[in-house]
Amino acid sequence: GLVADVLGYQVGWDADDKTVVIDDVDAILAANTETYTIMDKYLAYGRSFSQENQQVDGSYSAYMIMGGKTNGTEVLVDGDYQMALANNDAFQFNTTMALDMTVKANGKDVTADALEGTDLKLPLNVDLDLRGSLTGGQFYFQSAALTKLLGQDGLSNTWFKLDLASLLKQADAGFDYSDLTKLLASAQTDDFKTYLANTLRTMPLTDRENTASDVLAAVNALVGDSAFTKSGSSYVNTITLDGVKLSLTITTNGDKVNGYDLEVSGTDAETGSAMSITATMKDKKMEASFAVTTGTGDEEVGMALSMDGTYQSAKTTPVTTPPAGAPVVDLGSLIGLA
Repeated sequence: GLVADVLGYQVGWDADDKTVVIDDVDAILAANTETYTIMDKYLAYGRSFSQENQQVDGSYSAYMIMGGKTNGTEVLVDGDYQMALANNDAFQFNTTMALDMTVKANGKDVTADALEGTDLKLPLNVDLDLRGSLTGGQFYFQSAALTKLLGQDGLSNTWFKLDLASLLKQADAGFDYSDLTKLLASAQTDDFKTYLANTLRTMPLTDRENTASDVLAAVNALVGDSAFTKSGSSYVNTITLDGVKLSLTITTNGDKVNGYDLEVSGTDAETGSAMSITATMKDKKMEASFAVTTGTGDEEVGMALSMDGTYQSAKTTPVTTPPAGAPVVDLGSLIGLA
């Protein structure tokens, strides 16, 4: 390991295969002839949202089914939200969501019986205030309705703190939070090739089949200039990997990127599972969805999520910490990691 470190190689350990993994990232990058002019323009588009504070207004919904429509539980969540952003770092997210549920047995609605003996009244309105700083790695959230639902009425005014930097350190993930913040900064200042190089130098080596060469090949196949085909004012790339189809379209107006469309779908014939992901950004309007299902009849399990949002410049600066004097509980201490 010492010799490899002196030579500038990255050294890792594949615990499953009990194999040492060594990457000469500089040599891998030097041999890379791919170009990324399209992604450079995409990064410029993304940076346009950090030049001024942003307010995002949107809505979301989520649906889950467990056990099928005859003998199972269906859960529906939907709501509107407001989010304030600054410098792609500070954020403040507020929402009140409506939560509803239906429980069925032999095709009969038995929701009332299932809730008997609880204080739960449906539909339930759940508030959530989430705020923090990506650079600091500390996030705070409060939900009076959720703490009451969990039988913790005394914590209704309490804020909960999640110190992601500390949790990553405790988890020994092979990289620390400062590595992530450096990559966030690189995405805001560097061209894509430099950002990619920084990513390859930072990624932990824990899988001999997922080395820097493997990641670079996957990136080139997805977003390298040679991967795209020009179609009108758009650049399109469609690939299939392990039965999963992925289509990425980068849209432009003149010489500038003004959005993207991403579609991912796949099925597993053995399990009957199906998955789909869509994400679209056009100018300042975002839409995204995710759906997965597996099993049939009373063995059915499925989930569907959707979200939209519209960005606009704002003078409001997000608040990243709880109000002065508010009680704060560190979640890390609750689970023994602080």
